[in-house]
Amino acid sequence: MPGQTVPKVLQGLIRAGGGADVVHAHMTAAECAAAAASYCPTRGTPLVVTRHFAGPRGSSRLGGLAAKLIVRRSDAQIAISGYVADRVEGASTVIFPGWRARICRARSESPSC
Repeated sequence: MPGQTVPKVLQGLIRAGGGADVVHAHMTAAECAAAAASYCPTRGTPLVVTRHFAGPRGSSRLGGLAAKLIVRRSDAQIAISGYVADRVEGASTVIFPGWRARICRARSESPSC
């Protein structure tokens, strides 16, 4: 569900009710909205977040507060590389961007990709 601001994303998630099987959010602002919505109609819907940057969330004061909410509410975390996974707080599952996965499949499904 696209949204241009945290309140718009939050509004959309609340309007959607709890009908989703999973909520997947990217970047702190969207993750914050999804985490906040989890206390409303989406309660019980798993929240999966994707980490793009190698480092802890919340470089600003407000971001630090949002990070606490996101960490508390997230059910799983995806990292876009092993480098990112090694440098973010919490456990992450590495899922390479789609172009990398296509290359790996072409190389006979090598687990080293």
